[in-house]
Amino acid sequence: MAYKAEPPGKKYLKQSNYGELQHPFDTTTFWLDGSLQVSAFEQVHFLKNIIQHLLPFKQTAYDTLQQIMLVEKTPAYSLWAKTGWATRGTPQVGWYVGYVETSTDTWIFALNMVIQSEKDLPLRRELALTALKLKGIIE
Repeated sequence: MAYKAEPPGKKYLKQSNYGELQHPFDTTTFWLDGSLQVSAFEQVHFLKNIIQHLLPFKQTAYDTLQQIMLVEKTPAYSLWAKTGWATRGTPQVGWYVGYVETSTDTWIFALNMVIQSEKDLPLRRELALTALKLKGIIE
């Protein structure tokens, strides 16, 4: 889809300092086809800004995002996370990103890995959760 002006969403990506968008790109699939390249460091920084409400989004967007991302809530911690899979790029990259809030701290994580087959997909979550468990952040 071609735009004479800046396409919708691109402004927010720039303002959020969220990765690097290659050109040309399709506004409906750029997060799947490899056009948007985001490092794990950038992902952690972005999540930190989400947690602190420092991005150019309305409060309703933050509220919706928290509802969508909530994975687990226990008396000891709450886990918010999201999977991702860039299926159209080479190599294919899978993500598991999120954060854990405890009564004393917030822990942000971002894991990315090469996906060689669909059998690898569960590893994104398993590896991240194992690391959080080994650090004593979650049970």
